Amino acid sequence: MKIGVLGDTHGNIQQLNKAINMLEDCDKILHTGDFFHDIEKLEKHLQEKITAVAGNCDRQPGLPAEKILEIHNQKVFLCHGHQYGVKYDFNRLYYRALEVKADIAVFGHTHIPALVEEKGIYLINPGSASEPRISGDPTCLRLNLQKPSDSEFISISS
Repeated sequence: MKIGVLGDTHGNIQQLNKAINMLEDCDKILHTGDFFHDIEKLEKHLQEKITAVAGNCDRQPGLPAEKILEIHNQKVFLCHGHQYGVKYDFNRLYYRALEVKADIAVFGHTHIPALVEEKGIYLINPGSASEPRISGDPTCLRLNLQKPSDSEFISISS
């Protein structure tokens, strides 16, 4: 099973569509939030393959802040990351992933791609599909569930 990961689309539907096209071979897509409702602007068949969480810019009540998914014998913790202070360090995110017994924690918020292994738990950020905070193009990620260290960051030309 192929998993695509993207986030921090911030209303840029053109960039969201480019990312989705680059991840079209993926069976499932995870969206790390900011903007949760961008997903509603996609065709129905695409919406059905996306699991999303709310970010700090998603102010509508009732949106999920985090999700725990079982995908091919891997437990994936999905969140935006702002609630765990990921702009400063990954400690709180790591401990939350440990608490929920996740193999992989997928997050956003920083707009900076990251793939870190911490004592057997992978902490993965696809970067931003619309507003990168480091030099370079916006990015998304093709997640290798069986060997997360082999996951592929994909440049989304703007």
